[in-house]
Amino acid sequence: MTERTLATAPNVAVNRLTLLRVLFSAHDGSGNSAALERVTVDDVRWLVNQGLASYVYLKLRDTSLGARLPAEAQAALRMAYSADALREALQHQEAAATVLSALREAGVETVLMKGMALASTVYPNARSRPKGDLDLWIQPEQRLEAIAALESVGYRRRDKETRPVAWRLLYGGEQQMVSDRPGSGLVELQWPAIRHEWLRQTARVEHGDIWRRRRPIVVEGQPTHVMALEDMLIHVCVHHAINHSFGQPWLRAFLDVHLMAQKEIDWEAFVER
Repeated sequence: MTERTLATAPNVAVNRLTLLRVLFSAHDGSGNSAALERVTVDDVRWLVNQGLASYVYLKLRDTSLGARLPAEAQAALRMAYSADALREALQHQEAAATVLSALREAGVETVLMKGMALASTVYPNARSRPKGDLDLWIQPEQRLEAIAALESVGYRRRDKETRPVAWRLLYGGEQQMVSDRPGSGLVELQWPAIRHEWLRQTARVEHGDIWRRRRPIVVEGQPTHVMALEDMLIHVCVHHAINHSFGQPWLRAFLDVHLMAQKEIDWEAFVER
């Protein structure tokens, strides 16, 4: 590490920590808003890598603090948000008009998971939570109907050699469905929702109870479901810790947890489950 890096690295960390305190404080952050004047384009790139650029952009816009950013940082943040917003619009169209519509017509019940579920429930704006693929929990007995429904609208199966169908039917798994249509182009049909070989060996997950507690939700006119908030919080924590080993974007995962914790969670039920 060079002498210059040693000198600047602590300042970068302090600036970003102060920035996060402004963004995630309960008040409007105006007391520490001077920190925004030190935000650089590199800081914006860091926010993009952490999956936070759109959330930050909307937070600053809604609190009128965005004007405190240097012009270059404002432009970079606005560009990042625009890219996320376009991607989100295409994903929402794909999810509602194509995927959820086809599955509903086939009589397949679905539960939204991860990014789409969080964006539709706990985030202040669906565009403030970037999403990857579309994750849907279905019942295994409806697997073939779900696959056929998505194939009828242009999706095709993509299988992993390391996860043969027989294994997935025995222990649970996922069926990836891909297409070339605008959006994420990837739908993962999953059963059950919470699974991992390590978890299967160490814990008892009452999947039937989680399914029964699901809550109805409507996405762009299409009815579907999400988990009960307590179950969603457990699922997000397990998924980030076990499936992703606290990898990138780790800060967005903590924001997911933070926003869920601000809702009316039954903490006794959470601990019991």
